[in-house]
Amino acid sequence: MVVKVIETEKDGWIRCLSLLPNFSSEKLDNKLIMGSVTMPKDGPAPKAFRNKKHGYRLWKEGCVRAVSVKPNVRGSSLLFLVKSKVHASMKSVQYNVYVHLDQANGNVVHAKCNCKAGQGGCCKQVAALLYTILDYVNMDTKEIPRDLTCTQVGQKWYVPSGANKTEDKAFKSSSLVFEKSEEGQKRKRPLVKGNMDFCAIPPFARETNSNELQSLTEKLRSAGKASLFCEALESNQFQPC
Repeated sequence: MVVKVIETEKDGWIRCLSLLPNFSSEKLDNKLIMGSVTMPKDGPAPKAFRNKKHGYRLWKEGCVRAVSVKPNVRGSSLLFLVKSKVHASMKSVQYNVYVHLDQANGNVVHAKCNCKAGQGGCCKQVAALLYTILDYVNMDTKEIPRDLTCTQVGQKWYVPSGANKTEDKAFKSSSLVFEKSEEGQKRKRPLVKGNMDFCAIPPFARETNSNELQSLTEKLRSAGKASLFCEALESNQFQPC
């Protein structure tokens, strides 16, 4: 299926993610690995896994910028469009990347990048944008975060070159600095009461139930990996905690 992409900014591109379909890591693999256009008959394309790995690194390094979405785009089915600019690692060049998701099931219908390898929609820039979408779904993000400006990022010019290479070098004991412990002293600042309702569990993992924990325990035991973890789940009657 060929979807025409209009690159100019028009009304309809928004930051709200309320209509974002349910995208998953399995659907990401279906596009990047099994959906590679150069895939031979006996397995995935040779560069498919490499593009996925490099795309993950681009996402972690914050190279995906200027993300916007357009829901309810009519095609053979309702589509959810996502576009962004992905900066190449250690380079000033950037690429325009588009991903079209089926709004009903979240499958990748079409993807495109203006790099040399992006016509098939399986390059590392497309992978970086797919990892960004997956992060939005996992973290239950309601709106696309604003990009950080250069003044909002911590400066790094003062870090000496090769600073991380001196960690394994020996040093003199005279260079150690000992400070007096403050144990037992009165606190100079009052404690700040935090949000007692805060939960560190990601939204996608909060719906774990006892049946899933029991199934996990059975699989671990059948694989010969029984441990204290399984005993702890059984002693708690497989109740999430």
